[in-house]
Amino acid sequence: VQKLAPIGQYAKGTFTATVDNFKTTLNEQMEPDLNSLSTQGIFKTNAVSIGGFPAFVKLGEALKIEQLKNMEVKNVNLKYFIKDGRLNVEPFETKIHGISTTIAGSTGLDQSLDYTYKMAIPRSMFGSSANSALQGLMNQANAKAGTNVKLGETVNVTALIGGSVTKPTVKTSMKEETQSAVNTVTTQAVNAAIDRANEEAQKILEEAQRQVERIRAESQAAAERMRQEGYANADKLVEQASNPIRKAAAKKGAEVAKKQTDDKVQKMLNESEARCQKILDDAKVRADAKAAESKK
Repeated sequence: VQKLAPIGQYAKGTFTATVDNFKTTLNEQMEPDLNSLSTQGIFKTNAVSIGGFPAFVKLGEALKIEQLKNMEVKNVNLKYFIKDGRLNVEPFETKIHGISTTIAGSTGLDQSLDYTYKMAIPRSMFGSSANSALQGLMNQANAKAGTNVKLGETVNVTALIGGSVTKPTVKTSMKEETQSAVNTVTTQAVNAAIDRANEEAQKILEEAQRQVERIRAESQAAAERMRQEGYANADKLVEQASNPIRKAAAKKGAEVAKKQTDDKVQKMLNESEARCQKILDDAKVRADAKAAESKK
């Protein structure tokens, strides 16, 4: 325990543990060779207090949270295994002074530490100076982005504990988490701007489509009136012919007149369609420009 779980000398409380498939070789003095030790098991405790453990003192200093220097851990139920001279702790969830925490990592025979703590820390535990800094960054991001996003009641922090038992190192993601919150605000503002621009661009296209449909309907109606009037006038020439010779000539003239009417109708429809296409093309250009503005 002193070699593979040195935290034990700083802990107070009761626990139960299982040791399964314990295997080791013996040295010349018939003592276990810990480098060859392999085993696995489960560690349980309802509550344990840990005071003065250098890694936790360092963690409390890094996060400016005094409670973390002397931890009270509750309801621990973890799986462990020992292999190649390291005690490995599989990820487990616990509460540390009310902080929801997920812990995983390992301790080596050489007393090296390699642990990851993922913590959801209430903002109230950071103190006024840290909270003021966080709020200031968020206010700046909101002002720049034109949003009104508020900080949550908890801050997600990842702490990496390395080094050794007597000389631990602690790295935290406080800066990254704060920047992430700022990035979230910025991203939300950008997405909102893009959504607004896309909505305006869609309105431009829809309005152009409505205008085109109206023009096409009006053109079709005008074309039908022109065709009916032209055909009616041509047929009237045939009806007014008084003898077979004139009637035959009138029929020929009526065919020519109807063909001319069809040509005029088609020309009008073509001009109308060209006008509609220009309206759609212009709307597409304006819509694309509107969408592009939001991405600058």
